[in-house]
Amino acid sequence: MDMQQKARKTTKVGTVIAKKMQKTVTVQVERQIRHPLYRKTIRRKKT
Repeated sequence: MDMQQKARKTTKVGTVIAKKMQKTVTVQVERQIRHPLYRKTIRRKKT
């Protein structure tokens, strides 16, 4: 029997930056990555 396990979905934490209508919001998600050459931590934002 082949039994494959499903990967758990990841949850993301963000900040609400705009509320336009009753059921519509714009959320900004921020993550930190390390620069591959300089090893500095950079914050990347996605809306």
